[in-house]
Amino acid sequence: MKYGWLIAISLAVVTIGCSTGTGKDKVQVELPLPPKLDVGQYKYLIVPGFYKVPTKEVGQGVNIEFEAVNFFQREIEKNGNISWVEIPRVDFSSKEPETFFIEQQPFFAKPDFTNAKETIALSGTVEFLVSDKSGFRTVADVDRFGRMYNRTMFVEQTGYKLKMMVVIYDLETGKLLHKETMEDELDIDGPTSDNRLAFYDLVQRMSNRIISLFTDTEVKAERALL
Repeated sequence: MKYGWLIAISLAVVTIGCSTGTGKDKVQVELPLPPKLDVGQYKYLIVPGFYKVPTKEVGQGVNIEFEAVNFFQREIEKNGNISWVEIPRVDFSSKEPETFFIEQQPFFAKPDFTNAKETIALSGTVEFLVSDKSGFRTVADVDRFGRMYNRTMFVEQTGYKLKMMVVIYDLETGKLLHKETMEDELDIDGPTSDNRLAFYDLVQRMSNRIISLFTDTEVKAERALL
């Protein structure tokens, strides 16, 4: 779906307020942006599942390959301009990502699927790492006389890292339309907490980057009035 800049600007939501210190008015705008991919011909999306990268550090109690599907289903149904089609989940654990997610993948070629010509498939790999980053650190402190000094103390900290490789296929032909790798991480002071909440925090950060590939999004900007 393509939009001209004139249409985008005409749809902007404009809020005018005074800037601080400059004496000039500024305009805050929210501009709708078209999808990064040219997916105007597609109306439907399926997500058969994700390949979970095996690792000894993976957070216990989090079925990340299923949680990722559930998360994107909610986000796309809430914010997307493409319709989610529910299908049975696929177990990708026996696949090799390097040789499976290729330019032309027969697995994703489903010409007999209902509305296959108007449907894309979202899949890829997901890896969630949980690590203990606790250790002794030098921190600034104040003594009873109000003087600053450095002292060494033991600090508990848990590190979380989410890595995803996202692929999008044309469901009629099995042709790869897009492939992108992204990652984000989060450090939380204290002992290991709720791994599931940490996973959702990280996947939420990535959601706009993924969803913006095939749905409308908004960008906020501020402009000074001349």
